[in-house]
Amino acid sequence: MHVLSRLITGGLVGFAVVLAVLGHSMWIPHVFAAGVSVLAVLFASVAVHQGRRAGLWHAVPFVAAVVVYFMAWF
Repeated sequence: MHVLSRLITGGLVGFAVVLAVLGHSMWIPHVFAAGVSVLAVLFASVAVHQGRRAGLWHAVPFVAAVVVYFMAWF
């Protein structure tokens, strides 16, 4: 699950950068979702390295991607 959450986070960051470079108005919600996803992946990584369970931190990038998709494109 941690690999998928990192891939989704990278996709959100990359898409936010592309939208910002193109000057599209939807880059702001994508940057916000990417930032939340990066923080969640960092918290999950810290928890795993400390020997604790990551809990629901791995699910945050999935939720952020779905929320930003429906919020920004509908």
